[in-house]
Amino acid sequence: MDTEMTDMPEDLGEEFPKLFCHLANGHWVEFACQRYWMAPSTAAAKKGQQAVEVEAVRIFSNEEPGSGNGKLIHEFRQGPEFHPAALGPAWEWLRDLLRSRRLYDYDSLEELLTDFADILATSAAETAVLHYERLPELTFPELFDRWDDSLTNDQTETEREEKDN
Repeated sequence: MDTEMTDMPEDLGEEFPKLFCHLANGHWVEFACQRYWMAPSTAAAKKGQQAVEVEAVRIFSNEEPGSGNGKLIHEFRQGPEFHPAALGPAWEWLRDLLRSRRLYDYDSLEELLTDFADILATSAAETAVLHYERLPELTFPELFDRWDDSLTNDQTETEREEKDN
């Protein structure tokens, strides 16, 4: 890996508590929303790049079913892999999934991660649509200035042509 963590991750808060589950194949899985500092690669550091703060959904699991030894399996980073507004709906989907028997429909961690990634992407798209639908000109037409200012400026047509030449 060309970057490394520079400090211990901290959880993002009560809104996104760690979630645990066991899959039907014997793997345990932990989902954690965490913030940490990522150091640049050696080459990037030589160019002056500084460490950056990263917020991510990090997934930990055991390597062998029945084993208690866990490791970081995957992480979805905010920004390149999901929009911040998508995290809330995706976390709620995950929380509901873990409370239901639907969890046992997953035969592998990869299937679960694929569906979670799809939910993150879908939630981001739905959030973008909701944001667009709430733009002032659509929600409050009276707040959107539709007046063409060029109709009231002091220049005449000939003055504008002279100025452009």
